[in-house]
Amino acid sequence: MTDERTETTEATSSRGAGWQRRVALGVLGLVAVSLLLVVGGLVWLRSPWGNDFVRDQIVQRLGEATIGEVRLESVSGDPLSGITLHGFSLIGPDGVPLVTAERVRVSYALQPFFDKRIIIDEVHLLSPEIHLTRALDGRWNFQTIWKPRPEKPPTAEPGWGSVVRIDELVIENGSVDVRLAEGRWPVLRWDENRFADLEATMSLDLLTRDTNRRTFAIEEASFRVTAPALDVRRLSGIGVFTPDSLALREIVFETPGTTVGAEGLVSFGPEADSLAIAVDAPRVSMEETKRFFPAVRLDGTGSFRGRLTGPAGNPTLIVERGTVDTGRSELAAEGRIETIATPRLDLSARVSPLAPADVRLFVDAYPLAQPVSGEVRLDGPPTRLDVDADLTAAAGRFSVNGSIDFAGAVPAYDLSATSRSLDVGALIGEPAIDLTLTGSYGFRGRGFGERDLDARATAELGPSSIYRWNVLAGVTRGRLVGRRYVADTVWIRMPQTTLRGEGTFGLAANGVVEADMDLASEDLGEVWPGLGDWASGARADLRIDGTYQGFEAIGDVVAAGVDVQGVTADSFSGTVRMTGVGSEAVRMEADGTFRTLRVAGMVADTAGVRLAYSDGRMSIDGDFDLTGEAFATLAATADFTGPETRLELTRFLYRGEQTWRMEKGGSLALVGDRIVADSLEIVQDGQTLRLDGTFALEGRSDLRFAADNVSLKDVARLLGQPPGDWQGRANVEGTLHGTRAAPILEVRGRVTEGMIRGFRFQRIEGQFAYEDLVAEVDLTVTTPVEGHHLVATGRLPIDLSLVGGVDRLPERPVDLVIRGENTDLSLLAAVVPGLRDLSGPVNLRVEITGTSQNPRFEGVATIADGAMTIPASGVRYGGIQGTVRFNNDRIVVEEIRGTDRERGTFEIQGEIAMQNLRFGQLDLEASVRELTVIDQNRQDVQVNADLTLTGTTDQPVVRGRVVVDEAIYRLPERTRKDVIDLDEAVVYVDIPGAVARDTLERSPSLWTRTRLDLEVEVTDDAILQSSNARIEIAGDLSLLKPAGSSMPTLSGTLEVRRGFYEEFGRRFTIEGGNVFFYGTPEINPGLHVVATRTIEGVEGVGDVQVRVTVGGTVRNPTIDLTSTPAFDKSEIISLALFGTPNPSAGQESEFQQTIYDLAGTAFTSQLTAELAQELNLDLLEVAQREQPTGDIATLFRIGKFISPDVYVTFEQEVGGAIDRNLLALRYQITDVFTVQASAGTGRSREETEGVEAGVDLFWEFTY
Repeated sequence: MTDERTETTEATSSRGAGWQRRVALGVLGLVAVSLLLVVGGLVWLRSPWGNDFVRDQIVQRLGEATIGEVRLESVSGDPLSGITLHGFSLIGPDGVPLVTAERVRVSYALQPFFDKRIIIDEVHLLSPEIHLTRALDGRWNFQTIWKPRPEKPPTAEPGWGSVVRIDELVIENGSVDVRLAEGRWPVLRWDENRFADLEATMSLDLLTRDTNRRTFAIEEASFRVTAPALDVRRLSGIGVFTPDSLALREIVFETPGTTVGAEGLVSFGPEADSLAIAVDAPRVSMEETKRFFPAVRLDGTGSFRGRLTGPAGNPTLIVERGTVDTGRSELAAEGRIETIATPRLDLSARVSPLAPADVRLFVDAYPLAQPVSGEVRLDGPPTRLDVDADLTAAAGRFSVNGSIDFAGAVPAYDLSATSRSLDVGALIGEPAIDLTLTGSYGFRGRGFGERDLDARATAELGPSSIYRWNVLAGVTRGRLVGRRYVADTVWIRMPQTTLRGEGTFGLAANGVVEADMDLASEDLGEVWPGLGDWASGARADLRIDGTYQGFEAIGDVVAAGVDVQGVTADSFSGTVRMTGVGSEAVRMEADGTFRTLRVAGMVADTAGVRLAYSDGRMSIDGDFDLTGEAFATLAATADFTGPETRLELTRFLYRGEQTWRMEKGGSLALVGDRIVADSLEIVQDGQTLRLDGTFALEGRSDLRFAADNVSLKDVARLLGQPPGDWQGRANVEGTLHGTRAAPILEVRGRVTEGMIRGFRFQRIEGQFAYEDLVAEVDLTVTTPVEGHHLVATGRLPIDLSLVGGVDRLPERPVDLVIRGENTDLSLLAAVVPGLRDLSGPVNLRVEITGTSQNPRFEGVATIADGAMTIPASGVRYGGIQGTVRFNNDRIVVEEIRGTDRERGTFEIQGEIAMQNLRFGQLDLEASVRELTVIDQNRQDVQVNADLTLTGTTDQPVVRGRVVVDEAIYRLPERTRKDVIDLDEAVVYVDIPGAVARDTLERSPSLWTRTRLDLEVEVTDDAILQSSNARIEIAGDLSLLKPAGSSMPTLSGTLEVRRGFYEEFGRRFTIEGGNVFFYGTPEINPGLHVVATRTIEGVEGVGDVQVRVTVGGTVRNPTIDLTSTPAFDKSEIISLALFGTPNPSAGQESEFQQTIYDLAGTAFTSQLTAELAQELNLDLLEVAQREQPTGDIATLFRIGKFISPDVYVTFEQEVGGAIDRNLLALRYQITDVFTVQASAGTGRSREETEGVEAGVDLFWEFTY
């Protein structure tokens, strides 16, 4: 059994091995056949028939996958490793090729194809032309050319093309053009642009079932953009496609001037693509940027870091940091630009600086000439920007905010601005515009240029400088039109000046100026800075016409209180005309009048001055009406063309009491800091002033001077000194060397018959030398009486520096001797004017040593048996004797006494302190007993007094009490006055307080400087007396005189004690009254005195008391008549004369004479007025008239209006050589015509008679 099994097994094994051999042989056969087929197929594929087959397959397969057309001319190569396509085109359904290529070489391996994967090692496109188009729905032609593939379930096996990868895609000499629907991606001009000369190496990796794995990478790409032209040197990066987006990573874009890195996402949508890309561009060429964004306009370089978001065709640019450097400007900005195609800016920028040339690329009429730096805020579309800028330039700081509208052809704006110390001329490059402004401004209008500017403008200024004016505040409102500012109003306030006006002001260097200005100033130095110190209140009306390079200014100027460079005047009025102002041909003409002008010591009531300036030279002419009757004329020239200004006096004439003139041949000029005199002579009929040499304001002088027979009074007038202080004739000569601060002076000569500051003398002669603050003197003074001398010799410290602000008595040693030679009391006349007949010897010797601040006096002065007369009071005093000692630092008056040559005496004693070689404090006492102080025809006064004299010699004070023991004051007599004839009426005007001007002005005298404060007691021995009155008075008065006044005042009341008054030839008894002193400088007391007389046994009434009241003042008394019982004035006069109110015929002539006598008194007008009223007359006159024969006649005249137009007068003239009677009638026909008829008779002493008659027609013209 075992063997069977074994055989069976062997048999079975033998059969199986045979099947296997057969199968193996079959397989080998199939393999051999297959290999044969493959080898044959490969051979066939490599054959032209195989290439055609491959070409057909490619066209068929691509054609089935697309909805377009595939064109392929031929295929070559080995299909097992790679093929080359010749003449390849893929055309869309619209007939537009998606891609065409001259040759496409493809290298690959077959193995991935067996897994249905397409993995290409390399694709090389030679001269491809790629045409990309995008429809309005947002889909590209490379998307729409493929037929939709049927959706496969997720579990389905991958098919062919599920994996596509191209390891290297090389484009050689390719080009790309892109066509977009309207409104998309507007940066490039797509209709014209091509991406030419494209050289690129790329890779592609697609997993069709995985939408997140569609990646392409550009390793190196370069190409040329044609519209606008740009060479792209490098483009690299990675992109990941999804059906609706493209994710970008590590994108690098590089041109010759720009490097940009980017990452982000491009989303594709049916309406619009959108961007979310972060961009970092460390280098940006502004020139390349301008090609794509022409509005940029700037050159230079920039940088950018930010993001692009929003629609791809109109994205928003978020600027995290952007910079621009044009080489002139530097700009750094941040913010955002909404929608680049229709941008809206929201940017904050800092410029450091911003050059005007760069701004003018955008705004042609940008007015600034200096770069500015600072912060700028921009908001809004470029066509209408809101601007907020805070900027600084070399000219100052300013800010601007508001809006600018660029939408129209001409920009419009509404801006406000502020500035602080901003130099406008420097800022806009117009140095002629001298404005440094602080303030706020508003501009609303359109345009910036000369042709289109039209804007309302306002300005409110704070502290500013306008053409060197120091302006505190200012306001202007007007309109900017072209290159002009038309000001409706201009108001400028300086510290002491206000300027108002209107006009047109050009905004260019040669701009037109047309303005009317009103000026009011308290200091004209503000208006014309640099002309020196002015102090004047002025008003001016100015008209300005022309351009900044040459305008004309004409004005009327009125000024008060002028004070400029030592020239002062109460007022000035005149006209000034300047032409060519602002050019090199400036001309000026001025013509005006000064009132009370003071210049170089000369005082003029009025001065007419004329100036003419041109070509750097000025001529000056002046006519001066000096104080009093004097006047002066001068002519001068000023030359500003040389290295030093030269002011030369060419003509001078002074006419006062004498005429001074500048002789021809000499000259006086101010050249720089030197006054140069060349043989200068000023002469006047025997008087000559000579100057020759140089007086240096800075440096050393060398000047010779002389005065021959010159009146000190005239010199004082020329030097502006009071002429009354200087009198005499001078004959001196001398030299001046050294500097103004340290002059060296030598003078010798004499002055005769003169007075200096109140010290009178017959002659002063000698010599004087000064150097180093010490004067050496050797002078002999002859007193007013010839033969009496004072001699002064020695050294005296004094500072004669010709500069101000120095101590005229420096601390130096003193060594001076003053002695008298044959001197007497006439020395007193040298210092006290008005004394006469002085006599009595005076012995004097004083030695002064020590220093100026601590002098020591040693000496004595004695007088014996002196006498003098005071003509003003009529008193002569005698027996004057006493001693004055000079003891160290004071002068001691031991005792000086004298008499009025009767019983009256006076005594003076005390001391005077000396201080720095000057009189110091006074401490003197005077005692007067029964001394006659007035002894004249009308006044006799004797007094007792105790007085003190204190203070200083500059301001002495006299106090004390004066008792008037005996006084007789004779009242002025009534004088007869002619009554003015109405036919020859003349109106006289009396100005109260007007006094005759002193012919010679003097410095305040010792009397004027003295203050008086005296109590005056008048005893009852004081009498007011006249030929018809005697009035005894008593009372207390105050006598006061303030320092500086020349007249004392009396105030108080004197009581009338007793007396009598005669009138009408009858004596009246004084009942009482008062005399009032009103404290006025004029001693003219008021009166109120009542006198009475009783007329006994008047028929019909009994006793009548007649009362006479004297009023008015002592100089102008008035008389009033009353009675008890009451009578008329004429009846009272008759009662006083005849004891009856009705005089008889025989008493008529006496009554007439009495009336005539009363006509000369002060109450005539009052009495005649009252009589005329009682008699119902319009006119009653009693007067005295001189007849042609020289006789005096009495005139009685009465008049009466019998109607408003008819006036009748009757007059009688008696008592003269001819007695006349005249009746006249005057009739006023109209307002201008009047007729008068008169008729009368006359009888002479020879008893001859005559008749006179006449008719007159008068025409009255009123103006």
